[in-house]
Amino acid sequence: MSGKGWIYVGVLVTSVVAFAVDRALRSEPASAEAGGLSSGSEADAGPARPKARNKTKITSKTGQSAPRAPAAEPPPGADPILDWLERIPELPVSRDVFALSGSFLAQQRKLEEAVKQAQAKAEPAPDPGQTFASQRQLQSTLVGPGVALAVVNGEVLRIGEEIDGFTLTRVDAYRAEFRHQGSGQTVSLYLALLPD
Repeated sequence: MSGKGWIYVGVLVTSVVAFAVDRALRSEPASAEAGGLSSGSEADAGPARPKARNKTKITSKTGQSAPRAPAAEPPPGADPILDWLERIPELPVSRDVFALSGSFLAQQRKLEEAVKQAQAKAEPAPDPGQTFASQRQLQSTLVGPGVALAVVNGEVLRIGEEIDGFTLTRVDAYRAEFRHQGSGQTVSLYLALLPD
């Protein structure tokens, strides 16, 4: 016999053994005999129809499920698996198994707060001078006898005037100098020159 022939025989034997094991495990000979099932009555009974399950749940005053009434005898030709499924008692369901528990959610909130606090401590306070310089642009200067003006973001400022906590202290031809009132930090804004 060739290699293909042995493969065919092996598959055939495996299929027969699997079918025999399947029939042996799924059959219920005692219930089939008690119900009056015979090999001839299954063919005459027609297709098996599953029973509708009663979805109502009867509970006692204590909150426990009441015992179920015994199932009626199955009609001849009914599927024994459906009968077996009908005999399984309903389990009381108290919560969604996929829902997160309250203790888990509380711990999750605590961890999120701890992370936020750690990040707040780890981040240095923003430098007011760098913030001021990044948000402001010197657009023009005017320096003359007795007058010194700077135009910053469209606002005309004289020496001594304040903007966002910074006081204009000096104006040159291409630069304006500001001093922070709280820290005394000095910030210079330079006039952006257009390329030729």
